[in-house]
Amino acid sequence: MSYGIAFVERKPGQSWEEAMDDLEERAAGPDILTRPPEWDLVVTRVRELLGDVSVTENPPTWEIVHMPTAIQARCISREWSLSVPYWSEGDAARSVAERLRAISEIVEAATGLQAYDTQVGSAVLSEEWAAEQTASVFDDMANFFRKRGFLRR
Repeated sequence: MSYGIAFVERKPGQSWEEAMDDLEERAAGPDILTRPPEWDLVVTRVRELLGDVSVTENPPTWEIVHMPTAIQARCISREWSLSVPYWSEGDAARSVAERLRAISEIVEAATGLQAYDTQVGSAVLSEEWAAEQTASVFDDMANFFRKRGFLRR
């Protein structure tokens, strides 16, 4: 289980739901094996933000992973996304949420796509989105795991 952010091309007047539907339709298409044109810029900026990251290029998948937080920035056939396991809570979860926002800014600036947080139902770079709200989702999941006796890393 992980927290996810999708990057969508939202047309004027289009709802987030419609933009997500369009993304799903494109995902059903053929794989795009060419390197994303904005890949090097995103890798460079994410490294500047997070420090040491692992980079994997295995077309149609390109991936950046920050091991300490397990944040993954991924581009599969030109579809960008962020994900991170629900491993943190409290201040650590807030820090992860702040990093998700910062990476969202990087990907948005490089691609022109908009970051959409499917868990809270808002654009990541909007005034509606807040790190505290995202961190509370992590806290809720930590409580869920704790109540069920699941071990977390």
